[in-house]
Amino acid sequence: MEPQKLIQMRRTAKLTQSQMAEALGFSLRGYQKLESGESPIEIRHTIAIEAILKEKAMNIQPTHVDAGIVIDANIHLTEALIKKLVNIGVIEKTDVADMLNDIIQTDKETNHPNAAGVEALLRKLFTPS
Repeated sequence: MEPQKLIQMRRTAKLTQSQMAEALGFSLRGYQKLESGESPIEIRHTIAIEAILKEKAMNIQPTHVDAGIVIDANIHLTEALIKKLVNIGVIEKTDVADMLNDIIQTDKETNHPNAAGVEALLRKLFTPS
């Protein structure tokens, strides 16, 4: 995602930089670096941003996104967003697997409760139907 697209999406959702920063778990300055292009917008940021904006569109108060990705009560939303991003070519399926495995490892090392949800999502996305 390009910084201009991020700015446009945030403004369309009528969110301030502070609100987006809080929802992503970033400092205001850290978020501003994404919008200015000083910091790259990574795949995990794109997924989290899409989820936050989807929540906003559904009139759900955006919540803090731990580790830059929405996985907990929003597991189905996250799955749908990942599938959409893969289908439109924003990310490769192998990149998703790598990213989710990294999150699982970090969550397990820190005893974070998201680890089981991420593992379930990984199995669901990569187990043939």
